[in-house]
Amino acid sequence: MSTQMLVDERLVREGMEVLVVNLGYPKATKFIMNIGRGKGDSVKEFRNMWKGKSVDEICLEIEKAKKKGEI
Repeated sequence: MSTQMLVDERLVREGMEVLVVNLGYPKATKFIMNIGRGKGDSVKEFRNMWKGKSVDEICLEIEKAKKKGEI
């Protein structure tokens, strides 16, 4: 893997962390879905974003956001 690819990957990871910290998982997911249409590998992006979370935890985050009217 080239140095540039590692820098780009690190930048994407840091950006995702900023989104999740500031928006929470549900809004960060919605943001990525809206800006990422037609470009990149959204499956890979979501795997990285939701890494460490179980399906139940993800669903709970989404349900909480829905109840709050965030999504």
